[in-house]
Order: sequence, then structure tokens, then C-alpha cells
Amino acid sequence: CQCACKLQYGRIRGVLLLWTPLDACAALVYPILESCAARATWGQQAPMCDSTAPPRRRNSMDDGAPRRRSSINSMDDGAARPAKRPRRGSMEQPTKLRVGFVCGKEDGDLVAAPGLPEQYHCAPEPPAQPKKGAPPECHSDLALWWWIKTRYPETIECDLLRGPDDVTAARLERNDVNLLLGWDAVSAHLEEHDGTGRFAAGHGDAKAAILRDPACRVFPPGELQDLGNAKGAYVAAIRAAGLPTAPTAVYECEGGDAEAGAAFAADAASARGWKKFVAKPSPSSWSRGVDAFQTKAVASRPARLEAYFQETAFNPPGAAKQILVQRHLAGLANLPETRCFLIEGEFQYAVANSTHRRGAKFELTSCPESSSSRDLPAKYWRPHAALAKRVVEEVLPPLKTFAGAPMPGPGYAWPVRVDVGAHAAGDLDGGCADDAPASRKRERAYFVNEIELVPTLYLDEKFGHEQDYLARYARSLVKTAFEACGRTAPAPDGAPDDENSLKADNS
Repeated sequence: CQCACKLQYGRIRGVLLLWTPLDACAALVYPILESCAARATWGQQAPMCDSTAPPRRRNSMDDGAPRRRSSINSMDDGAARPAKRPRRGSMEQPTKLRVGFVCGKEDGDLVAAPGLPEQYHCAPEPPAQPKKGAPPECHSDLALWWWIKTRYPETIECDLLRGPDDVTAARLERNDVNLLLGWDAVSAHLEEHDGTGRFAAGHGDAKAAILRDPACRVFPPGELQDLGNAKGAYVAAIRAAGLPTAPTAVYECEGGDAEAGAAFAADAASARGWKKFVAKPSPSSWSRGVDAFQTKAVASRPARLEAYFQETAFNPPGAAKQILVQRHLAGLANLPETRCFLIEGEFQYAVANSTHRRGAKFELTSCPESSSSRDLPAKYWRPHAALAKRVVEEVLPPLKTFAGAPMPGPGYAWPVRVDVGAHAAGDLDGGCADDAPASRKRERAYFVNEIELVPTLYLDEKFGHEQDYLARYARSLVKTAFEACGRTAPAPDGAPDDENSLKADNS
């Protein structure tokens, strides 16, 4: 009887608050209910409580303000706690996911970002000029941040971090997840060794340690970062998977010197019968420090090779962690190198360092000028895309949530770029069997040259992409961010062009 009386009191009181036409009855009914509730507690012991404690806060229907939910970062094990499902009929909303966007690209790959605040605008590189009346442009990493910020205002709190200054452990730990989009450990390493003296010794290693620290909740996680940042590591992983790659020997620079490095390179090339070889440092980007040498020449006159090691790896110390010594493959000098882009493990588009005109032989260029979306013939991207997909499926490590569970998928939970070249099969590691017929060894084979995890996306309008790949990347990153935290990704909160973007995304 006591319980029923209390329950009925609560029900009627809630109804009166929600249905204002009954407010006139409140003055009559409330005293009766208060009296009933008082009788229901007769003879019961008073609850143990702090008499100085503040009164219990009324719910959102009492004061018109929704209650603030506790942070999902409160779990002791550091894993994100999925937001509780609101009670049926409740106005309470799931907690916003706080997502950090680590940006810092300076690659000239500009995309339109309507409504972008002026301080983020980027002008095209001369001699190009901004188009009159066109929306503002920015680098693709900033465009992804802005796209998500303007389409998920009710479900995502976007934190823009500009490397290197904003990338601190304290700042990263404030977020539920931090996405590496345009600045990473390789960026920090190159900053330290750019010759300007802006950064102290150890800057690169310190930032790399922060980015791979589980407490900083960075995605992709440390294991994948380590693989992508060290060229020697992913070449070894490609070879272990049985996929074709350039024949490679790796010199570890720690504890070495220029003379020892030069001797290692010359001996490796001579022992393998390479007439010519290429040396390249790691970490690096944009072909920094890449040089070619004649094996016979450096065996008798090593001074040039020693100077290369001194300048590239040891001036200052730690300028390179590895020097890759690779067989010179004429295919890279005679055929386009194709960069293949995959989202959730599926091929999306490719660009190549070549130009193509109907009825004329292609011309090689220093940077990508053609794309599968516009003018790159299928023979220069279809076989490359097939090999790139195998790299994602067979070489890259499986990804896990911050709680240690497998990412739900489907597909790989981080966008990847795989650079693929073509050369005679007999000159490649894994290109063909050692006892293959001579005709097979002369056949063109495709090999993995690079794996990039924070790449230039090549979304510039000159590539003629009809599909809205910026939206495709953004939706995939939102999905990854939520799933890494053990939550289900929401649909966009709404924007005028969402419907059109979705149609293009599914075309």
C-alpha cells in the first residue's frame, strides 16, 4: 500500500508538470498526494544522509535544462565507455565524442571548404590564382576537420591540433580519440633535422613516443605507425607476405658511421650482382635524400658514397634511422609509378606521375598529373590496385579498439595509400621463382614501392574526381573514431549538401 501510494504520487506529479492544462488542478491534487506520501513513511526509519548535502537536482523536465552526462573517459582501464542508451521517452542525449584532428599538411593539395574561417584559408601556389567567387580552399587534412565539424555538431566535439605545438600528451589525453591526418612522427623527425635549428635534439623521438602512447588514444595505433614510418620495416613485411618488392638491404644507422655505412652499401650491391643501386633514408618523404650509385664505381672510389652517408644519416647525428640500399629498377624511370588509395580496404582511385594524350606516348612527370578518375589508362592502375588491396589484406596488422577488441569492420579501419611500380619480374624479390623460364623473368610484374598512412590525398580538382572523396574519407574516419571507442557511428546531424554527397559517395 505504501509503495503504491508513492508510485501513484510520482506518476501524477510528472503528468501535471508535462501537461500544462492540468496546472489548474495542481493546487487541489498536490496537497492530497503530499499527505498520502507522508502517511506512507510513518513508522519507517529515516534514511542515513548528510544533512548539509545540497538538495537533489531536479530532472530536465523540472528546470528546462538537460543534465550533463559524465565523461566517457572515466573508465579506469583507459578504454572508452560506450554511451548509455537514453531511457525510452527521455530527452537525455548520448555524450558527444571528443575527437582530435592532428593536422599540419603543407603539400599544396588544396580542396574547397565552404564557410571555412578566414584564418585557415590557403592560397594556391603561384602562378595559380584563386578563382573569383569560388569557396575558400585549404589543405585536405583541415578540410576533413571542417567537413566533420559542420556536419556532426550534436554528436562530435572537434578539437583541431596543429602539429607540432598542439601535439602534447596533455592535449591528446583530453580527447576520446585523436586522428593522424596531416602531421605525424615522420613530420616531427623532419622538423628536427631541417637545418634551421628550430627544434632541440630529440624532438622527433619525443613526439613519436607521445603519438604511440596508448594513454594518448591516437589512431592509427602505435603498431601501425611503426610499420608505416620505417621503410625497412614494411619492406620486410611485404617480403614476408610473399608479395613482390624491390630487392633491399637495410643499414641501421644507430651506432654506425659514414664509412661503415658506405662499405655496407657497396658490399650489399656487389654481393647481389646489382650494377646500379639506390640509397634512400628512413624516415623521409617527398624523395628527400634519394640518390643513385654505380656499384663498380663506389667499390674503387667510395668517397662519394661516404659523403652521402655522412650528409644524409650523420649530419647531424640521427638525421636518418635507416638507409635503404635497393636495386635500381629501370621500370620506375620508364613507367609511371601509381599511387593507389584505399578506404576501408577497398580501392577508390589512383594517381600517377605521368600525362596521357590520345594517340601519343605518355610522358613521365616529377609529381602526379593523371588519375583513374580522368585520363589514366586502366592498364596503369587496375593491376596496381589489385596488388595494393593485397597489401592491406596480407601485410598490415589487424586493428583493435582502445579496449583491445577487434575493430568491427567491415574493411580496414584506416585509409591507406600504396605506391606500386612495374618492372621485369626476374629483378624483383617475389616477382617470380628463381628457376622460372627466362621469358617469365622478362615479363612485366608489379611491385610495392611505398606504404603511406598519412599521405597526400591528391583531391585537387585537376584530377577530375567526379565522386566526393572528401566526404568518403570523412564518413570513414567518423566510423573509425566511434568504433575505436566502442561506439556506433551516427549519421550526420544534417547539412544542405549531405544528400547529394551521399549519392555521389555511393555512385
